[in-house]
Amino acid sequence: MFVAFQRDLDTFVRTQQRLDESDALMELTRTTASGSFLVLPGFSDDQRLGDAIRGG
Repeated sequence: MFVAFQRDLDTFVRTQQRLDESDALMELTRTTASGSFLVLPGFSDDQRLGDAIRGG
């Protein structure tokens, strides 16, 4: 299992593509599933949960 926390999903995708092209260990791996999950930014007294992702 590989877990990564990224601010930008595109960064993760580009990193995986580079690994696929140049890392010899990738020949020994088999991807069976993947997923991406959004973790909402925190909140404060003047901001609601998730406000930062919509510019609130």
